[in-house]
Amino acid sequence: MSASRSEWDDGVIFEDDDPDVRPYLVAGGATTSQVSGLAIETMVTRTDVDHGQLRFEARDMVDRAAAATSIAELSAGMNIPLGTTLALAGELITTGHLHAHQTMAETSMTDLDIMTRIINRVRQL
Repeated sequence: MSASRSEWDDGVIFEDDDPDVRPYLVAGGATTSQVSGLAIETMVTRTDVDHGQLRFEARDMVDRAAAATSIAELSAGMNIPLGTTLALAGELITTGHLHAHQTMAETSMTDLDIMTRIINRVRQL
């Protein structure tokens, strides 16, 4: 599988599908979420804040969160790594573009309970 390539004016080749560079750029250089407790099962929805100034993946993420959507679903739908999705979602929550809903893990469930529930749901597929 080859990456799509483009050449800039200075002759430098940019790999569009470079697995290390793209996530770093998508998250604006962030490597972790700015929001503590943000997990892959956290549901987010967009807010009424003006999203017109958002660009690229940030705008895509906000658009996809018109209805409550989990971080994992956003990651899969946008085809970006979970860590990058968490970092970008954290930034959008901090700036008021997304709202994070309280997860069951924050209220009563243990990590083992969550993993058991996920395994059971996968088996049902």
